[in-house]
Amino acid sequence: MASAVTIGSGGSAGREGPTAAPSIAPFVIVGMAALFGGAAKAPLSMAVMVVEMMGSFQLLPAAVIAAAVSYIVTGNNSIYRSQVPTRRDSPAHAGG
Repeated sequence: MASAVTIGSGGSAGREGPTAAPSIAPFVIVGMAALFGGAAKAPLSMAVMVVEMMGSFQLLPAAVIAAAVSYIVTGNNSIYRSQVPTRRDSPAHAGG
């Protein structure tokens, strides 16, 4: 509604969004960590991967929080069909 009124009155709308964040790369990296961390049930691996990609620990807290939330939200669902919840459920560790 606000954009329609602004454009209708001759003003310029939608110009403030792109300038809100100076760089989009950190958001993309944290989003990738959250998506794959939850889908693959590997949030800690994604945290290590973010540190490797960035070359610093700057995004580590955001990536860990995002991946943990994604892990919790996805529940027992995984992109890997044969992945079991615990080692106890694994046929490879049945004798151990």
